[in-house]
Amino acid sequence: MRSILFRILFCLVLAWANHALVAAVPFTATGKEFVSYFLPHVRRVNLDVLFQRAHLLNIQKKLSKGAGLYIHEIDFLAKMAQRYKLPADTPAMADFRQTVMDRIVRALERCDIVPEKLVLAQAIVESGWGKSAAARKTNNYFGLTQRRPNGLVVTQSETTTYYLKSYASLYDGIKDYMRTINTFPSYKKFRLMRADMRRKGQKPDAEQLAQGLIRWSERRELYTEKLRMVIRQYLPKDIEVRLLRDPQYSALQ
Repeated sequence: MRSILFRILFCLVLAWANHALVAAVPFTATGKEFVSYFLPHVRRVNLDVLFQRAHLLNIQKKLSKGAGLYIHEIDFLAKMAQRYKLPADTPAMADFRQTVMDRIVRALERCDIVPEKLVLAQAIVESGWGKSAAARKTNNYFGLTQRRPNGLVVTQSETTTYYLKSYASLYDGIKDYMRTINTFPSYKKFRLMRADMRRKGQKPDAEQLAQGLIRWSERRELYTEKLRMVIRQYLPKDIEVRLLRDPQYSALQ
């Protein structure tokens, strides 16, 4: 009985939180300007990732056909292992091919895009449609923090102080945000969900993948449901097509 009552109460709180958010973030002309400003930078970072992914897929295809690798391809795999925090040890020659194939599979799980609408939704929620002075000053629209002193204190306790990360450009801020999602253990669920979509021949879905970011905030389900609501309410399905037309990008996805 208590379990049922708790679930009902949770649903009521969730509904209230979503209603409050709708009232708090109307999609005004200012909101559209923020999306139009932010989206090209998101696409630029995703394009970089997609080119890396395409190179990994080409190497994987080459190995599956029994061909060998050039030195520059081996170097590329080593760089990807370092960038995406994978083991970069040199395999024994006897199992070289299978070891490299396994490593590519693990790299492809991490070397992939974060859907544009999900990136936009998090930036909207974390920065208040880009109105946060701290976000604009630091090019950090996602609330990313560090322990290294950086000027802007976010949280502080008797033992630990967290500072808001600062970036030279918006591109750098978005790049680090995606690197965080693609490498940190906290977001393994997100990566597994995305990889499963790829295996099924689907493109990564923003609304579904929002659930994989449950550990981004202490609010957990309330936070991920807020992201999903923003995607549904303010980011229509054709927003990417209307704001940016890039056939090369579409082909790489």
